[in-house]
This record gives sequence, C-alpha cells and structure tokens, in this order.
Amino acid sequence: MVPKIKEVYVAIVYQGIDNINTLTKAASTNRRKDMIDLIEKSKLYMKYEKERKRICHLL
Repeated sequence: MVPKIKEVYVAIVYQGIDNINTLTKAASTNRRKDMIDLIEKSKLYMKYEKERKRICHLL
C-alpha cells in the first residue's frame, strides 16, 4: 500500500468507517484517485474533509 494511501486509510478508520469493504477495496488498488473518489462520494468523509484535508494529502 502506498504510504499516503495507508495514512488516509488509517485516518478514516479512526474517524469512523462508512463502509469497510468499499474503503479497503479503494485502498488496495494503490491508486490515489480511487481513495479521492471514495472520499468525495461519502457524505460522512466529506463532512470532515475541510478540517482533515485528506484529499490534499493524497495529491
């Protein structure tokens, strides 16, 4: 797993998971775009994005 993807994965797990299967699938592809898409599609994850800046961390 790419280090930045792993960091975001762990942060989301600690924050609270919307769907563990979807999160794990996105992380396991090792493509940052998949994790960004997942965050953008989840209301729960986007709720905290302004403060946590996980998308910026992945770019």
